[in-house]
Amino acid sequence: MDFKLIAAPMQGYTEAPFRHFHARLSGGADEYYTPFIRFEQGHARPKDMRDLTSPLSDNHTAVPQIIFKDLDEFRTLTDELVSAGFLRIDLNMGCPFPPQVNRGRGAGLLRRPDIIKQVVQEIHQRPEISFSVKMRPGIDNIRDWENILPLLNVAKLAALTVHPRLAANQYSGDLEIRQFERILLTSANPVIFNGDITTPDQIDVIRTRYPEIIGIMVGRGLLMRPSIFDEYRNGYEIERAKLLLQLVAFHQYIFEYYDETLNGEVHLLQKMKPFWDYSEAIIGRRNWKAIKKSSSVPGYLAAVRNIII
Repeated sequence: MDFKLIAAPMQGYTEAPFRHFHARLSGGADEYYTPFIRFEQGHARPKDMRDLTSPLSDNHTAVPQIIFKDLDEFRTLTDELVSAGFLRIDLNMGCPFPPQVNRGRGAGLLRRPDIIKQVVQEIHQRPEISFSVKMRPGIDNIRDWENILPLLNVAKLAALTVHPRLAANQYSGDLEIRQFERILLTSANPVIFNGDITTPDQIDVIRTRYPEIIGIMVGRGLLMRPSIFDEYRNGYEIERAKLLLQLVAFHQYIFEYYDETLNGEVHLLQKMKPFWDYSEAIIGRRNWKAIKKSSSVPGYLAAVRNIII
């Protein structure tokens, strides 16, 4: 099985424009997991489906991810994706945000083995679809996964992606590497590692340490360093000046797209500024603060230009 470099699903960030321009300019990922598609008023949310089927998805492999709380939501979302032509679906069992977890979605499913058992039974009845799961080891108990993994082992999944951090910790604190190792040893399905990968050499370290894994998934590191997969494939890290030039060029393409499609300066800034959330270590604190504090489009563009001056 080929080793895959995969872009993680990130709400508000890795929508079709990001995926399109990343694939076009930065070497691309082997797969792009989409921000989760949610159930709304009896159907898949139209906004999510428009993003998934956007013409901007024509140059990359997008894997739709769904978030659900019960079998009915799972069936509805799955059926609508199949109707749209998708036979590869990822199941979100790791979203850490309390509004989702408290309603039994995302990582909230880790405490609903009854629902997971029903979903696995449904998976067996849909052999034409390739399902995968993205999960955390627990919500606030690092051993929640022990009740869930035996159920997932019965399913024939394309992959089990593990972000080894408690959902309660969201994206802070140390990774629970010991729990990842136990899951890797126990899983009957192929495993993908996800979490705190920000440089090409870290991909190599994880792959060397865990040769059994079939891929690496990167989220925040891809926002920080869009070229990370390309650098890894080429076997060397590019110099900082070139890295900054590529980063600014990538953001410029995204800016131009949203400048044409969003209404007004406020909406444009609200969309663009978060793309820099994780870039402070690359562009420097002074530049990062200037971007985050910019209150006009000219001010924002000037702050971005200063990165490479």
